[in-house]
Order: sequence, then structure tokens, then C-alpha cells
Amino acid sequence: MKRSAQKPNSGKPLRQRQGSALIIAVWALFLLSTFAVQLGAIVRQKVTIVHRLDNRDKLFYIADAGIKYAITQLRKEDALLEADFLSERWSDQEDVFKDRKFGQGSFQVSYTLNEGESSRVMYGLSDEERKINLNTASVQVMTRLLEHAAELSHNNAEEAAYCIIDWRDSDSFLQHPQYGAEDSDYKFYKYAYEAKDSDYEVIEELMLVSKMNQVIFDKVKNFVTTHGEGKVNINTASREVLMALGIDRRVAGDIISFRNGGDRLAGTGD
Repeated sequence: MKRSAQKPNSGKPLRQRQGSALIIAVWALFLLSTFAVQLGAIVRQKVTIVHRLDNRDKLFYIADAGIKYAITQLRKEDALLEADFLSERWSDQEDVFKDRKFGQGSFQVSYTLNEGESSRVMYGLSDEERKINLNTASVQVMTRLLEHAAELSHNNAEEAAYCIIDWRDSDSFLQHPQYGAEDSDYKFYKYAYEAKDSDYEVIEELMLVSKMNQVIFDKVKNFVTTHGEGKVNINTASREVLMALGIDRRVAGDIISFRNGGDRLAGTGD
């Protein structure tokens, strides 16, 4: 009995091989796409960092140029006058200090001049000797400044003033039997630390002092400094600083009015 020969069914294995190859190709494409996306993100991140570093370098040199330019202008005035006045070019000269071109950028030298309840932008340099020096001021001066500038009551101002003095003095003893703060007071803070017992280096250190807060700091920051020898220049001092020195409000107002001249504006030539 003859049996017919049957050919093996070779179509099904071929389709399986084609399907497997397609799956492998899809997975390979997926992996390559994922790798490409990740690589692109890394490259983009590095390019952004390089761009920012390049911009930072440019900004640094522009700022440095502004500082040196301001110093040059100041030296021109120092050679002419022994005392500093708000009417000098270094204090407010828009055509000298505003929008000065340098390379691919520009700079301007400016500050806010506070006169009583009013303030305005001055294009120039601010005299640090128009302010109260945190490293030399007495308790009485700091108390009056906190009263007039931060609008604190006398008791609260005096308490904060003793804390400011205790922060900088070299001992660990309170200057007042009731007021002030030393190491033992700061150790109970959430993040404990000690009084510095050394000079203030920046005015922002006031935020570390007991009885000080952001509201008080914002009100006094324009009237205090850590620079200079502690002498106050009456030719440039604000009303608040003059009153902190013990000058009567009316007399302080008369001094500023005399300085401002006929147009009642500080820094003009009248």
C-alpha cells in the first residue's frame, strides 16, 4: 500500500520567525529611542550649564567694570573736596552712572535715598558714613534709631538695642539686668547657636539677633552699616540717623531742608 508523501508545513515557522524579528526590531527601536531621549536630555542639560556659566562670567566682568568705574568717579571728586556732600557727582549723576555700555551688556550704579517718608532712586554711590555703624553705636543711639526708623516703643527699642550690643561684645555677660541676649538665650532656639562676640561683618547678621525680625530689619537696613570708623557725616545723613544721634526732629528737618535747597530735593546743585 503506497502512502502519499506529505511535505512539512514550513509556512508557520516562517511567520513565527518574521513575528519574532519584528518584536525584536520594535524593542530595539524603543531602547534606542529611550537612549536617544536620555542622551539628548543630558546634552541639553550640559549645554544649559555651560551657557549659564558663560553668562555668569560675562555678568561678573560687567559688574566688576561697574565697580571700577564708580571708584574712578569717586577719586575724581575726592581730589577736589575734603568733605562729602549729596550734591557731588558721585552721589547722583544720571548721565554718568545710568545704563553704561560695557561689551555685550551694560551696568548702572544706583541706590535708594530715603528722606523721611519719601524716597527716590539716585544714580551714583551711597555714603556709608551717612549711616549708623553697628560696630560702634551705643545702646542709646541704637534705641533711638529703632524708635524712629522701626517705630518701636521705647522699651521694645531698648531691649532690641541691648541684644544688638550683646551680639558684638567680646564677653558673655548681659549689659543690662533685664534686656539683652547671650549664648544661654540662643541655645533654646530650634537651631541653636551662640552670640558672635565679635564685630558685625554684614548688616544681615541682625537677623540672627534676638528680638529682631524681618519687619524691623527692613525698616532699619537703609540706616545702618558695618563700614567706616563710626563717624556720621551730617552732610549726607538722613532724618532718622540725625534723630538717632539725639538731634531734635525739628532741627533734623531744618538741617535736611537747608541741604536740599530751594527745590527741596537732595543731591541737586542749588
